[in-house]
Amino acid sequence: MDVAIVVTALLAGAHAAAMAVVFTAPREYVAPSFICGFAARLVRDSLLVAGTGSAWATFLAATMAVLVAVMVTPKRVVPPVVLVAAVVQLAASVAVFNVFVEMLRAPSLEGPALAESAARLNNSLGRAFTAFVAIALGLQLGVILTRRKRRE
Repeated sequence: MDVAIVVTALLAGAHAAAMAVVFTAPREYVAPSFICGFAARLVRDSLLVAGTGSAWATFLAATMAVLVAVMVTPKRVVPPVVLVAAVVQLAASVAVFNVFVEMLRAPSLEGPALAESAARLNNSLGRAFTAFVAIALGLQLGVILTRRKRRE
């Protein structure tokens, strides 16, 4: 496994733990947030390196965040703060930032420059939307799988 992927996953875990603190999670949920953030980013980046598309990698990483959260949280009850902290770093934050930039630039542009800006805006919106849908569906699949497992 690539060292850069592991380092990035560790940083993502630290980011998830920090987000849990920012979200005022109880102390016992900070470590599970770290583990879930680490696992989600490790899965996503490993799948990307293996050639999986970004949307599928994000979808599977969000699913993994739920499955790991159930295993590492106290009493196997996952508060939303753990999952939000874990998956926030999977979001297409660069694409969202680019949407804001293009929205701010558009009023001052004309002609071909405006058309190019609109195309970049559309592209960034599409990437952000796809990432957010992949996260939502991945979280939902994880919840479905854990509920089925609990019924057995």
